[in-house]
Amino acid sequence: MGTSNRAALLTAALLSATPCLALADDELEVSIEIEADDDYQARIDIMLAGVPVPEPPALPKPPPAEPDLDVVFIGIDFLPGVGSSSRVGDRQVRVFSANVIGGYSAGLAGVEGAGVFNIESEFARGVQGAGVFNIVDGPMGGVQGAGSFNIVDGPMGGVQGAGTFNIVDGTVSGVQASGVFNIVDGDVSGVQATGGMNVVHGDVRGVQAGLLNIVSGEVRGVQLGLVNIADDVHGVGLGLVNIYPDGRFHIDTWMDETGQLSQGIKHGSSWLHNIYALGINPVRPLDVSATIGLGAHWNLPGPFFADLDGMLRGNKLRGVPWGTLYQTTTLRGNLGMNLAPRLAIIAGPSWNVLTTTCGQPDGRRVQVLSDEGRVKAYAWPGLSVGIQLL
Repeated sequence: MGTSNRAALLTAALLSATPCLALADDELEVSIEIEADDDYQARIDIMLAGVPVPEPPALPKPPPAEPDLDVVFIGIDFLPGVGSSSRVGDRQVRVFSANVIGGYSAGLAGVEGAGVFNIESEFARGVQGAGVFNIVDGPMGGVQGAGSFNIVDGPMGGVQGAGTFNIVDGTVSGVQASGVFNIVDGDVSGVQATGGMNVVHGDVRGVQAGLLNIVSGEVRGVQLGLVNIADDVHGVGLGLVNIYPDGRFHIDTWMDETGQLSQGIKHGSSWLHNIYALGINPVRPLDVSATIGLGAHWNLPGPFFADLDGMLRGNKLRGVPWGTLYQTTTLRGNLGMNLAPRLAIIAGPSWNVLTTTCGQPDGRRVQVLSDEGRVKAYAWPGLSVGIQLL
């Protein structure tokens, strides 16, 4: 083929070619790919060296693909795949869903009820109720109730209630209640209540109530239970045992007007604490006691602070059989002064009420509240002085 024919073919190929750009350090390589017939292939490489190459503009991200879901006004199933879903499949969002035994659909945007179970593969918004359980593999918003349990794999907003347990893999905003336990892998804002155990892998802002409450973060509000565990509580932590590693912990030693020397621990949140102590009378070593209490704490200007404690003390007196009633209820107000970062002195007045079957205590001027019958009650003012460590 002649030279003129080759040039004409190459020119035509260039006009229909696809340019390709490649960057290598500060060089720009331009490659032009040409598709010709079997007899001729051409490639032109142009190298431009030493020419600054600007950064190419960022390409816009493609919009997310819309889910392939069908919205239906009403769906009725006996079981998944037996009923309306047998015709339209399970890639549907129902506005009204009724399932005799159970149903499975992509989403709910309205009201759904089932004799046994409901399962949504994408989301649920509205009211969902089942005789045994609900499972939503995505976010849930609205009201969700089940006779046994609810499981939501996403954030939950609204009201969630179950006879046995609730599990949410996400945050909870609203009210969550169950008969046995609640588990939330996220923060809780609102009210969380159970007859057994609450577990939150996050922070709680609101009210948490249960026999055992475990929070991996902080509680801002009220935590109520027999045993409460959290990093710290900014509010009220009320329980028989409160464990707050970032809260207050002190060792108190004090003596009161009865001659009882007590030592115990005081721990809790920033302004509410529990007291547990054991005591002995140095003059009568066989007189021993055990004390539990609950108190409030206030920081005052300067090195001072104040505590108001309510305590219940049980005594075992020398020569008195075990099990004999000798119980003192004390309301005590202490004023404390910090002498060092981990040392303080505490002192304050108290009012004491003794309930006993042993008769009037010796050596004390008391007010007789009741001396009729087997159980008698006496009252008197008192004073305690001690030190606080840690």
